[in-house]
Amino acid sequence: MKHFFIFTLALIFSCTGFAQSRDAEILHLQKDFRLNDDGSMSMHVRTSHRYNTHLGFDRLGEHFVIYNPRHQQLKIEEAYTVQKNGNVVKSPENAFNEVLPAFAVDAVAYNHLKEMVISFTGVELDAVSHLSYTLHSDAGYYPELDCNEALLQSFPVKEYVITVDVPAGKKLSQGLYNINATPDVKNGNGRVVYTWRFNDLPEVSKAAYQSADNLPRLIFSTWESQKAAMQWLSEKMKWTPSKSLERRIRGIEQTGHLERVLKAYSDFLDTMGASKVPAEYSGYRFRNTETILRSAYGTEAERTMALTQILQKLDKTTSQVAVYPKWFDGTIGSLSSIESFAVNLTVPGYNRAFYISPMVFRKTSLDIVNHGKKYFSINEGASLPAKAQAYNAAAVAAELVFSEKEISVTSDVTVTGALNPVLEIAKDVDSAKKLLTGKVVDVRLKGMSSPAKIDAKLTSTVSVKKNNGYFIAELPHIQGGVETWDLSKLGAKRQLPLSLPYPVTESYRFTLDIPKGKRVSTPEIQIKEENKIGTVSVSSKVVKGKLEIFRRITLKKSEIAPEEYGDFLELIHVWLNKNYRTVILADAESKK
Repeated sequence: MKHFFIFTLALIFSCTGFAQSRDAEILHLQKDFRLNDDGSMSMHVRTSHRYNTHLGFDRLGEHFVIYNPRHQQLKIEEAYTVQKNGNVVKSPENAFNEVLPAFAVDAVAYNHLKEMVISFTGVELDAVSHLSYTLHSDAGYYPELDCNEALLQSFPVKEYVITVDVPAGKKLSQGLYNINATPDVKNGNGRVVYTWRFNDLPEVSKAAYQSADNLPRLIFSTWESQKAAMQWLSEKMKWTPSKSLERRIRGIEQTGHLERVLKAYSDFLDTMGASKVPAEYSGYRFRNTETILRSAYGTEAERTMALTQILQKLDKTTSQVAVYPKWFDGTIGSLSSIESFAVNLTVPGYNRAFYISPMVFRKTSLDIVNHGKKYFSINEGASLPAKAQAYNAAAVAAELVFSEKEISVTSDVTVTGALNPVLEIAKDVDSAKKLLTGKVVDVRLKGMSSPAKIDAKLTSTVSVKKNNGYFIAELPHIQGGVETWDLSKLGAKRQLPLSLPYPVTESYRFTLDIPKGKRVSTPEIQIKEENKIGTVSVSSKVVKGKLEIFRRITLKKSEIAPEEYGDFLELIHVWLNKNYRTVILADAESKK
């Protein structure tokens, strides 16, 4: 029930710096949820907002309501605008237009879904638009009342009211995250009504690298427990006999176990279309495996079902899991809080499970990249999340050979955790060339015996640029490392926690024999910074005819609180300084 509707008020994330948007403001937003005695449900939405700038017309001049007309009925009670002089302009009939939701365009089985586009007319500066509608869901469409409501919107909200009305005999589990408030509870006429009131909520920040995990939200449901929710979902994602599946299995060559699993995975991703229809728009019910494979496309949940069933034929420990946000602790049963789905897979030679995406091929296990997310087994209805792993480190020792066109790099590389594309390397050794930036021309794997660890020897090159008699080359770095996180857009201050991909340690030792006729123009430096976020060390010096450059950074945590942000910037400014990761040579006879 989380996405009964989608407003333009929905959260907007971008990689721009934090800035307050006052193009419009929401004066009042109220959502009234009701679970009826027969199991049917309704949600009544009332909202009013004021336009402060002309851009506000574009950003809040329309509202969008997505629903399933086979099981839901939409009734719009009011849609009008009060102009500055008090004149009332009602939205005409042609202001209500139903279209196909964009995410259902390539999913024929879901082409019955509707998106009501509600346009306001008579908008002007200081005008206030009002909207009121009710969305009713038939009994049985949703298994339980189950909602996950983000409280911050794209615009400031002066007053936000949420009510939940349930039969007196129905237990409502509810929880607030990242905000404090106490609901008002009233009993009467065989009903219990919970009311939350929030005032003067700021708009959601648009700062880069923020996580929705840190935003205030309210979740509530009538599930008995999270285990009950998972058991119900397991029935809807139950494996069924499929001739198409059997044909896929027979088509895989009888090679080694891992090769068969990866071949099946690769073939599935190459031949199956991906639909982004959210699970709630089908009432958390899905097509069977045969239908999914024959149609050659599926939603994320459907692809999880089909892929897991295929791989289960090859790897008996394969299972499907639901991925939840970091804040979710399982004390409240919830399907609306599922962020994504994944497949739990074993890899021979590793003493832990790997999690792979049913939608796209990723270089490493999802439980490492999404460190801290919660993984609930769907097949077993397990109420305990799988334990996430965190091995994120890289060590590079490289010998450099200079020419005026390029520098040849011979490196011993060790990578673990999120920096380790174990599945891709197992699939194709040549893919290990993506470990390091620059043009990697040769790779020899030295070992993959330890959990989530790869040792490799790489031969690569980086280009040399000539400028006014100087020869300049930027040193290579690990793909997935701190340099690739694009932290240059961060501002000087932070109001919300900074959410990094993962904690990490990276170290590099470069040694360059200074060629005859050349001198080193790279400045000698010795820098070390240490604080509660981590450490950074950078040094450059000439020792016995060799240029030695050492770089090391450790970020001990991925969530940086606003009060820690200054310490983080102190480390990052050193690490990203191009002057500290560049080799500069010049002709020996040129002027210093």
